[in-house]
Amino acid sequence: MTDHKDDHQCWMNAITTGVFQVPANNPEGPNDIINVLLENPSSKTLTVYWVFEVSDIADYGINSPVVASAPFKIVVAPHSTKIHGLSAQSPGSLADSLYRFIFWGDIDLEEKKDKLSIEILAGTSTSSQLTSPKLSSGGASVLFRHENFVETKIKKNDDPVPLQSNTK
Repeated sequence: MTDHKDDHQCWMNAITTGVFQVPANNPEGPNDIINVLLENPSSKTLTVYWVFEVSDIADYGINSPVVASAPFKIVVAPHSTKIHGLSAQSPGSLADSLYRFIFWGDIDLEEKKDKLSIEILAGTSTSSQLTSPKLSSGGASVLFRHENFVETKIKKNDDPVPLQSNTK
């Protein structure tokens, strides 16, 4: 008989965007970057872990495997913000895939003063080399405010690295 008590300890709380697609363009140009914006309103250093899943778009009705990134550790100093970006390999190429972002650590589904706040926005970078997090334009079609995230559970292994996730 399997002991489900031990299995319960293998799961941790997380939040996710759910699956989304980035349009090739916004009114001012190609969507070539997805920015992840974090704010730490607290007086202590906070840490979040981020995994993104990517699946190439083949055609309607065609299955495409999901590939997960290695987890990224992001540390945000007290009373500060931090931006990380996912850049396109070529202009408009972000539209070639489906994405899902998953976060866990010092973050919660509800914004709290002792937890990180998050927002995700896709748009056109001000830099042609995609070296700047500044956007010259962005579209509301790929805007995830903190309140748009949903709860999920992440299954972890012995090294707290996620192996899989399942949304509630």
